[in-house]
Amino acid sequence: MNMTRLAFTVAMACASGQLFASGTTDLEQQRTNRKADIAYYTSNFDGGDVNLNCARPSIPPISKTNEEIVKVDANVQAWFTCYNGFVQTMNDALPAGKRIPADLVAIMRPDELNMARQRMDKAYGVLADEAQTVADAILAEHKSWRESTVAFATTTNAETKKKLEARLIAYEIMIREKYTNRDNIQGGKVGPSASK
Repeated sequence: MNMTRLAFTVAMACASGQLFASGTTDLEQQRTNRKADIAYYTSNFDGGDVNLNCARPSIPPISKTNEEIVKVDANVQAWFTCYNGFVQTMNDALPAGKRIPADLVAIMRPDELNMARQRMDKAYGVLADEAQTVADAILAEHKSWRESTVAFATTTNAETKKKLEARLIAYEIMIREKYTNRDNIQGGKVGPSASK
């Protein structure tokens, strides 16, 4: 083997951690020092870096005042704004493995990187499914709330309209009776008994 080829082989062996000059290579030392970090990504990663941390809105079965309606709608909108932030964070974390620090990637073996990516992909999938389940539930609650609130408002408005119409009719009858009685007094009649 010529000297150039030997130097190349030694350099490659050192870079891949196959040659031990003083018992351990720098790569092995780094791997030892970062063992917990490697284990986190390959075995313990739970997706906590993109967890859905949005306070779930309280949606009553029905709202009966404008103030309640505004409050519920605002809380639901705030939750979906937070949820959209979660979705953006999730998208920014993909493809799985993207968030493993570069200095850690540099010392991980290919099989470890594959394990980490699979673990991360699975964790992100679980988080996405859970978040979608919560979003679907909130949408269903909001739809039910909206339908019952609109039905209540429609019924209440119809009843209020009927009451108002009844009051207007009663008022008109009262006014007619007053004017009829006044006309009867001015015409020499004092009321129903005056015609007898």
